[in-house]
Parts: sequence; C-alpha cells; structure tokens
Amino acid sequence: MVGHRVRLLTGVTLICALALWAASVATADTQYGSQDATVTVSATLLSSGADPNVARAGDTVYANVTMDSNVDTTSTVRVFVFGDLDGTKLSFDRTKIRKLRPDNTWDWSSKVTIPAGTAPGVYHLTIVANTAGTLLESRAQATITIA
Repeated sequence: MVGHRVRLLTGVTLICALALWAASVATADTQYGSQDATVTVSATLLSSGADPNVARAGDTVYANVTMDSNVDTTSTVRVFVFGDLDGTKLSFDRTKIRKLRPDNTWDWSSKVTIPAGTAPGVYHLTIVANTAGTLLESRAQATITIA
C-alpha cells in the first residue's frame, strides 16, 4: 500500500514538474500595443536556447511582428518596423504604408543565427502603427538578451 502511494506521489510530482518546465519553455518576450484604437500590434523575440529570453552564439532568434485591424472598414496604416541586433539581418529600419482590411492581420517574421562575436546586451524589435486620421500610434517592443 505504501509503495503504491509513493509511486502515485512520484508520478504526480513528475507531471507537475513537466508542466512547470513546459510553461517556462513556452514563454518569450511578446509585447502588445493598442494605443491607436483602430489597430493592435505585437512584437515577439524568442531564442532557441535553453532560456527563450536569452540567446548565445549559435542560437537561433525568431522574430515576429503583427498588426491587427480593430475596425469594420479598410484602414490606411503607416507601419514602422525596426530592429537593432547589429551585424545581422535583424538590424534594420523599414516603413511601409498598408491597406488593412476589416478584421485582417498583417505579419512579418524572420529568424537569425547569432554569430560568434555578437556584443552582449539587450536588443529590441519594435513595431509602430499609425492609422490615417488618428493622433495616437500603437507601439510594441520586444527584447532579447544576448549573453
């Protein structure tokens, strides 16, 4: 009887530990912004390393930005996307004007392997969107640490 309880307790403990591990692996830096009520933006940076918020040389960093329409009419949106991970294709500054249909999403994603010699520090991926005729802009900025 005691052996059965020990095995049961061990199994429950293992399941809980696996659930906590899975939850920690699933986290990444995703930030959202909807300061301009007509559009919501998000930015995500995720490392393939042991910690999804920290990358080292050889790790892959996945980057993604999205822009979602919050209105039932087509909007003209100026979108700015910029990254500051120097020495990689995630070091850029782009501006585009997009027609965003009702309840539609625009997204962009990329990935980069962190080269040896990349300076340690905190790096960013930012998206800013402004709908024609509004004063506010929606902004989201994700960060990742290079160790």
